[in-house]
Amino acid sequence: MHTTLRFLAGALLASTALMGCSEETVSSTNIKTAGIAGLFEITAGSETSSTVKATLVVGGDESNTYVTLDNGDKLTASAGDETKAMTTGDGAGRYEAKFATGAGGTAFKIALERPDDDDAPNSLGTLPSPFNVTEVPSSTPSRATDPITIKWDNGDGSMKIEVEGDCIFDTSFEAATGSTEYTIDAGDIDSTGVKPEDEETCDLTVTLTRRDTGEADGALDDESYVRLYQVRQAKFASAP
Repeated sequence: MHTTLRFLAGALLASTALMGCSEETVSSTNIKTAGIAGLFEITAGSETSSTVKATLVVGGDESNTYVTLDNGDKLTASAGDETKAMTTGDGAGRYEAKFATGAGGTAFKIALERPDDDDAPNSLGTLPSPFNVTEVPSSTPSRATDPITIKWDNGDGSMKIEVEGDCIFDTSFEAATGSTEYTIDAGDIDSTGVKPEDEETCDLTVTLTRRDTGEADGALDDESYVRLYQVRQAKFASAP
């Protein structure tokens, strides 16, 4: 049954691609638990705030065929000892719950409960260590000629650093595990102006993300996953 569902979903996706890759939805009533890929992400923006998001799809983790929960099927999320029903998020097949904790080491569980098919009660993960951004440039460094150093206060884990702004091409960097700072070399952030005189000064947003992985319940599609993040942001001005 699992293989058949994947074949049918693949055929549907191919047809959808020809029509412009629009989203499709299917009722959970028509899908066995083993055919549902649960894409679970837990994001903590501070030590007192986190959001659990669940995306349910059929046809693998890159599918755009979303599963809507019907006929008594439901999702719950737990953070420590607190459990909440997950409600509809920002589209069909997307569900979320918010918690007033984002502390490192907090254990999360997402459970799919189904009256007429197999439950998947144990998609599990633990938040990675939290951190705070402690330093970004206080002046206005030149992207072309000045190194830019970002610092944070906890080196427990690797760090992804994303830089965005209206006057640059968005870019990202990876800091080594255990580090508490990263220096972006001069010239590593590209301005958007075609000519030097078109380049501008603007505010840049730097997003730091520490990620860990959990384990999806084995009753779900084998492309299911649990990913957990600590995320912090800061801003600074930069010149061409």
